[in-house]
Amino acid sequence: MLIQDSKAFRKELLNLPTETQLQVIKCLENIEKATTFSEISHLKKLKGHSEYFRVRLSNYRIGLFWTGQSFIAETIAVRGNFYKKYPPK
Repeated sequence: MLIQDSKAFRKELLNLPTETQLQVIKCLENIEKATTFSEISHLKKLKGHSEYFRVRLSNYRIGLFWTGQSFIAETIAVRGNFYKKYPPK
């Protein structure tokens, strides 16, 4: 699957510890290799939103937007803060 990232996502990623950054990059690479949603580990659709997904990565959550053909990585945050700001209202 194709995956793109937003400018805000890149900025948030750079503020994370190096070890976590490497885990996120590996996770995004696994998403690119996947051919179906079921092949992406810890992927869940957010309730009430058909195009918004999240991937669990230890204490962090990656917010993804499905365009119909590709994912856009929009945000990454600690679990407690993630659900306050994602999906956008």
